[in-house]
Amino acid sequence: MTTKYKLAVFDVNIVLIKSHSITDLADIIGTKPQVERYIQGHTSGLLSMSQALEEACKHLKGLKRSQAIEHARNMEIMDGAQEMVKALRKENITLGIITTGFTLTMNILNQRLGHAFKYVICNDLVFKDNVATGEIRFSVRENEMKAEILRDLAKKEGVDMSQTIAVGDSMGDQNMLDAAGLGIAFNPNEALINYASKHGIALVKKPDLRGIIPLIVS
Repeated sequence: MTTKYKLAVFDVNIVLIKSHSITDLADIIGTKPQVERYIQGHTSGLLSMSQALEEACKHLKGLKRSQAIEHARNMEIMDGAQEMVKALRKENITLGIITTGFTLTMNILNQRLGHAFKYVICNDLVFKDNVATGEIRFSVRENEMKAEILRDLAKKEGVDMSQTIAVGDSMGDQNMLDAAGLGIAFNPNEALINYASKHGIALVKKPDLRGIIPLIVS
């Protein structure tokens, strides 16, 4: 088994986990409809990602750190994730997460996946006295930044972009998928399916991460 790839980065929601973490967190404190409204405002083009997140996070005010930790410990991990991680690490591929999700939950996800991901690039939900303030600190402000972050990681690892992989599920990942040597639309929504079929992006429609292994390792 061989591969030319050296670096693989992943979106998280609907890719490494089966749901959207921010709406799950909102559901804990009864504000899921409000948060979904702002996220939908972004997907419909009415709000930028940063605007949507800033407004959505206001409705996470009052969430306890302990509640977020409990949520992260119980997030449903995507089918085949453990096997996929094992296969890629066996090939000495460096793994990374690039997401607009939150550091607290993403670090716990990484822990649950055996600390397989060298890089976890995401945003911080601000807590004071272990309670969310409703504020956010950005590392991934807009979806367009994902490609830039991938390029920075490739440079840091001394890897040519042709040796990189990006895996995502929506048009929010499009720029990252285009930039990578191998872009994989995994468990994709309809918009990304249409885009991928016209732009040379690999498609794995079944929600099982074992399905990406043959695209990477031959």
